[in-house]
Amino acid sequence: MRNPLFAREMALISYLALAVGALVAVPMALAASAPAVSVVKVESQSCLSRRNLKVGSGTLIRSGSAMYVLTSDHALYHGGSAEGLCHRVLWNGSPIRAELRGVQVFKGLGLLELQGRIPEAARAGAIELTAIAPAAEGELTGSFGTLLGVPGAGTSVLRSGQAQMLSARGTRRPLPGIPFMIEAKGHSEFGMSGGALLDSHGGFAGVISHQYLRLELGAPSTLHPYEEGARPGELIALVIP
Repeated sequence: MRNPLFAREMALISYLALAVGALVAVPMALAASAPAVSVVKVESQSCLSRRNLKVGSGTLIRSGSAMYVLTSDHALYHGGSAEGLCHRVLWNGSPIRAELRGVQVFKGLGLLELQGRIPEAARAGAIELTAIAPAAEGELTGSFGTLLGVPGAGTSVLRSGQAQMLSARGTRRPLPGIPFMIEAKGHSEFGMSGGALLDSHGGFAGVISHQYLRLELGAPSTLHPYEEGARPGELIALVIP
C-alpha cells in the first residue's frame, strides 16, 4: 500500500518544481507584499561521521504548518535516515534537524522538511508557497538583484547586492531538465549553491545552482569571472528560474 505521506511530499515537490519555474517557461518572483526571503545553511552527511560533509544553502518555504527548505540537489546526499544519511539546517547558527523529502536531479532541486521545534522567527521569515507567482521576463534582464547564500566556511548569510541580471534565458545550462537558466553577475562562492536570487523588488527569482566554468582544451576548468579585472569573487552565477 502506498504511503500517503510519501505521496503528499512528492506532490509538493512537483508543485515546487512548477512554482520555481523548473517546469514552466517563466521566471518566478514574489508579490511586493511578501515577507523577506530567508536563506539558511544546509549540511548533509553520514549519521555516523562528519567526514565528507556536504554544505550548501537553501530558502525557507512554508506550506500550512509544515516548513521546508528548497535547495540545490548537489548540496545534499540523496538519501535519508533509513540510508544512514542525516541533514540539518542552521538558522542563525542554531541547528534544526531535517528530513530529505525528494530530489529532482535533472532539474537541480532538493527539498528538506524541518523537524522538531522551529523558531517562530524562522516561520515568520519563510515564503508562503502560494505567494510565489510568475514575473515578467523583462523585469529581470538588464536589471539588478541580490544573490543570497551562506559561504561554505561560514554560518552567516552573504548578501551580494547589485547582482546584474545578464540574461533571463541564458543558454549555459548544466541541467538537462530545464530549458534555460538565469545568468547573474555577482559575488558567488562555494556553499552558496541552493541559495536565492532576488529580483530588483526583493522577490524570490530562483535557486542558485552553479558558477559558470571556463573550459579550455588541455587546461583545467576554472571559474569564469564576468570580465577581466572583475572584483574578487565576482562570477557568473547560473540560477534555476
